[in-house]
Amino acid sequence: MVKDFLIEHMRKHEEAVIYDEGQRYTYKEFVEKVRSIGSRLNDCGMSDGKCCVLCQSSLFTALGIFSAWEAGMIPVPMSLQYGTQHCLNIVAEVEPDILITDLDELPIAVSCSIFSLKDMCYRTVGSIKALEPELQEIAVILNTSGTTGKPKGVMITGSGLIQNVEAIGEYFKLSSRDTIMIARPLYHCAVFTGEFLLALYQGVNIFFYSGEYNPIAVYKQLLLQEITVMCGTPTLLNQMARIRKKDLKECALRVVALSGECLSGSIAQKIREAFPDVAIYNVYGLTEASPRVSYLPPEMFDEVPESVGFPLKGITIRITDSAGQELPVRAQGRICVHTPSVMRGYYRREQATRAKVVDGWLNTGDMGYKDEKGRLYILSREDDMIIKAGMNIYPKEIENIVNEIQEIRECVAYGIREASRTIIGLKVALNDGVDWDLKRLSMELSQKLPLYMLPGKLAIVDRLPRNASGKLIRREAAL
Repeated sequence: MVKDFLIEHMRKHEEAVIYDEGQRYTYKEFVEKVRSIGSRLNDCGMSDGKCCVLCQSSLFTALGIFSAWEAGMIPVPMSLQYGTQHCLNIVAEVEPDILITDLDELPIAVSCSIFSLKDMCYRTVGSIKALEPELQEIAVILNTSGTTGKPKGVMITGSGLIQNVEAIGEYFKLSSRDTIMIARPLYHCAVFTGEFLLALYQGVNIFFYSGEYNPIAVYKQLLLQEITVMCGTPTLLNQMARIRKKDLKECALRVVALSGECLSGSIAQKIREAFPDVAIYNVYGLTEASPRVSYLPPEMFDEVPESVGFPLKGITIRITDSAGQELPVRAQGRICVHTPSVMRGYYRREQATRAKVVDGWLNTGDMGYKDEKGRLYILSREDDMIIKAGMNIYPKEIENIVNEIQEIRECVAYGIREASRTIIGLKVALNDGVDWDLKRLSMELSQKLPLYMLPGKLAIVDRLPRNASGKLIRREAAL
């Protein structure tokens, strides 16, 4: 269903290209390659099963996903950038019938069949098991990042993907004259749907950057490949903005979409200063919504950059209290979403599914509010909220103030529960060349932060832990 929908649109732009630093396909050649691999998989008896895709190259990952669809299987993308244990957790949860790879040697042990995209070699271990009823109409299983524990497999339907792609395409209008750089693993739903599938739908040229998180390398490719469209976390774009201030070579970039983290006003300003003529969208979504929920139009970015804007067509957003009652404008509460692209559920986790989706409403797990114009603002994850002496404190409130200090590159705030109280922990990374000790840092913070936000535990670190897309891993940072 999804494959046929996309190929129908790809046929309108058969000369558009999908490439990385080592290989290149036109859309037409890509489809032909997919059909060849899919036919080979069917010849080997593979169809109607679950297919993990574990590739070093993002381009091969794309081929593996489409080839699984061609063979009638459900793809489950993985990424080595999250470590071998993370991949093993996914394999243990999904129990795939086959694993598609471009690796000469797998870094993980699997008990399923293996298919190599490099030499079309096939090794059979077991037979295909019948799909469970819950997997009917499921197009793909995309896993959560697992930063708070083991990853959960999110079952997404074909109709959900198509509806989300079409809804994104209504405001994020690209063309065959554009080249998008995909610099994060296709493992992420925001990348898979909002970048890769959207690009195919609109006939955009696609360049895959498959290296590890490296803003300098990404920026070099941005210039070298004459990239016009890019999506990424605020952290990545902020770091690229710092690089650009020192390197003002001609840049073709015209459109940027920010996602994955709360955007502060100070970082938005730095990105805007580095890319003054670029249309910047601030968007919000989550894997369980396939993923896009809302977007802030570029013409509002300089006015309210911290907002993630308005819901996509067909989506309703409401802010509720702990009892599920809808709250008025500006009142802070849980963000709940009603969307035609909501997940079918978590694979093999009925209890977690029932807790996440109630009467068709998806509890995002995020806290936020809406302003008088209906624009949405994200404050933090509900689990990250710090409750100190009965006061609700959002880490973002502290971080926004601290990040305004010129000598500080980035920081993370978190709660520490002690026997009879909660204190605030703060880790700070200083800019290069800044030689502050904890005493000097503490003095600066006491001048900027309100008394109730002052940290009870303070540390200076070289860097903060981030995942493969540059997103802050708060649970690890708080250790």
